[in-house]
Amino acid sequence: VSADDALGIHERAGPLLRDTLLGASEWFPSYSWQLVFGPPLALTALAMAAFLLRFLDRALLPWFFGAMTLFAFAVGLDFVEGIDDAFEALADGIGVRTYTVSHLSKVLEETAELAATTTLLGTFTAQLLRTLRTTRVDFTA
Repeated sequence: VSADDALGIHERAGPLLRDTLLGASEWFPSYSWQLVFGPPLALTALAMAAFLLRFLDRALLPWFFGAMTLFAFAVGLDFVEGIDDAFEALADGIGVRTYTVSHLSKVLEETAELAATTTLLGTFTAQLLRTLRTTRVDFTA
């Protein structure tokens, strides 16, 4: 995630794939990376959920689903950000500059991504520790 954020891979690859492979430049209102990378990422999340429902400790499931919810929230904010003139009406309505609303949206999106990643890694670490608690390694053999 951080490598992609630093390099902007999805922002660069999305328009190319959307326009050349999908021809969706006219009908999709937001960033093209969501159209290209969204469905595979959603399928990956569903596959993870199906796998983890079998192996993850039940007490950790709310943490996993909380992380997935935060990721979905971040993608939703990014979708709105990609719509032309999405923040103007809100900014006019509350009497601030469009930049202020846009900046707040970006901060919330990045914070949600960070919180989701941290929660997901914490969930996996907790599962690893629970598993190791019941695992014994013998180096004397």
